[in-house]
Amino acid sequence: MTISAQGSQCATFIPLNVKGGLDVVSSHVGACQRAECAFNSSLVCTASAVRIGHGSDTADCLTYQAA
Repeated sequence: MTISAQGSQCATFIPLNVKGGLDVVSSHVGACQRAECAFNSSLVCTASAVRIGHGSDTADCLTYQAA
């Protein structure tokens, strides 16, 4: 998952009817553009776990904390 720099939205979306390359679903934050997040280290999320939930128009990172 890639977190957008604007509003913590999910910047990665693949429709569920599209077959991906992985046989087993394993998710993680691949990149975080929110440089001001307390968990961001060189644009890599260091949170031990993240919560993703409904935002204003897309899924948002609910773990985001301003540094």
